[in-house]
This record gives sequence, structure tokens and C-alpha cells, in this order.
Amino acid sequence: MNAGSERSEPSLSGLAPVGAIEDSLQLLARYQRDCDPQALNALCERYYDRVRRIARIRSGVRVRQWIEQDDLVQNTFAAALRGLGELEVQRHSSVIEYLSRVLENQIRGTVDHFEALKRTPGGGAASSIEGTEQPAFEATSRELSPADQAAARELREIYDECVRALEPAHRDVVLLREYSEASWEEIRLALQRPTQHAAQQLYARAQMKLAARLRQRIGR
Repeated sequence: MNAGSERSEPSLSGLAPVGAIEDSLQLLARYQRDCDPQALNALCERYYDRVRRIARIRSGVRVRQWIEQDDLVQNTFAAALRGLGELEVQRHSSVIEYLSRVLENQIRGTVDHFEALKRTPGGGAASSIEGTEQPAFEATSRELSPADQAAARELREIYDECVRALEPAHRDVVLLREYSEASWEEIRLALQRPTQHAAQQLYARAQMKLAARLRQRIGR
């Protein structure tokens, strides 16, 4: 992977393509203008895979014990709908950045909820947070054979696990560049690097660490 290129193209991540930003802008405009449910479903489906995999990386062991990953993602999209009508977007990273912020809030809310239950006599250990409105869309499965689906899913999970195991700065730059498709300037600002070149160097180092972990897991 070339750290100096404008768009990273990870060979093993298996990230689902998002599509043209112009299409996303049209879908968002239709939803904001007409409250079109079909536009909303199509928009959410575009980013579902990205958010699901960011959730896999961002959620720790405790969170995964308390709530299923798919429930966490569904809750994230449900909460995101409240601000989607006012969201201003010019690039894909704006959408994923917004959804990632909502996801982080959901993770913190899950931790707070179940920690509070533990402190409450007789609170028990509920399996999910009640009262969360669920969105009406479902992710569309790709037309692959069951064996190919299982192999691709396993590789994606290994990749995400290796990203999660990186040190925070390396994990964050990979999430921003690959999962959120952020520009080098956005990454520089988000990670407080002095120059875009410094952000690119950080990404290159992260890729070296990630490649080493992947070789240990899958021998490539």
C-alpha cells in the first residue's frame, strides 16, 4: 500500500465499496427533503459494513459481553437518524465520521448502562438496552457461495482483530484512512500531526505493524 496515494486500497481488508459520494449526497438530499424511506435505507446500507467493522474494532471485551455487535450497530443507526436530517456532507469521511461519533456514544452508553446495573441490587445483567428504536433497513448480503462467504467473513474478522490489536495511534490512522476514507489533511488534523507527510509516515508505520500481525495470523 502506498502511503502517499490519495486513496488507500488495502488488499486484505475486504471493506465493502461505498460508491460515489455524489450518489450518497443525492440519497441524503432526498431523505432530508422528502423523508424518503427508500433513500434512507439505501444510504444506511452504503455505510453499514464500515460501521459494523469499526464497531468490531472499537468495542472492547466488556462491551462484546454485554451487547451483540449487530445490536450495537443497529442502535447506532437508530440514534444517528436523529441528526441525519441536519447533517451537511461533502465527502464520504463526513458520513462515516458522524456515524463513528454516534457509535462511540453508543459504546459509552452501553458501558454506563451495564455498570449502573451492576451497582443496582437485583439489577441483573440484561442482554440489551431497552427502548432503542430500530431502523427499518437491513444490510444486503453479497451473492457468494456459502463457502466463499465464510472464508471472506473469516478474513475480514482476522483483519479487524489485527487492526484492533495495534497501538492506539496506529489503530486510529488505519481506521481513518481505510475505514473512513479520510484525506491526509483530515488525518493530520484529527491526529494532531504537524504535516500531511507526518500523517503518511504514521500510516506507513502502522501498515508495517499490521502486515506483521497478518503474517502471523494467516501466513501471507
